[in-house]
Amino acid sequence: AYNSISTFPCSGTTGLNPVFAGEVPDPFPDVNRHATPYGQPVYVMTATGSTVTLDAVRSTITPRGGVALPTRLLTQSNDPNARLASNQAFLVPTTRLADNTTYDVVLNGTLSTLITAANPTGAWSRAFTFYTGAFRGE
Repeated sequence: AYNSISTFPCSGTTGLNPVFAGEVPDPFPDVNRHATPYGQPVYVMTATGSTVTLDAVRSTITPRGGVALPTRLLTQSNDPNARLASNQAFLVPTTRLADNTTYDVVLNGTLSTLITAANPTGAWSRAFTFYTGAFRGE
């Protein structure tokens, strides 16, 4: 739909690899991810032609009962490979996720197709949970 917001993982996804690896071209060429492994990213996609943003401070990935992980945003404006469109964004934990763990995700941002008189910024919010499995290597 024109104003829908899709994510991966989806709410309730299980068995996710806790480490983000093997992406070609590498979206983070500035980081040696063998020394500093990143965790499972959260991908946000909206309708083609729309513009989605994520609020880096108010969007979090948190192990159940723990503290929000440090994250990094990957968007069209900072994609070193220039592959992302304005309707795509990633929230990426800059630390490996734990195996067999529940993670609570809160996303806050804006979406151009949600802008109305009642919502002049196009603000949106979503909360969901996903579950990692055991690390499967690269």
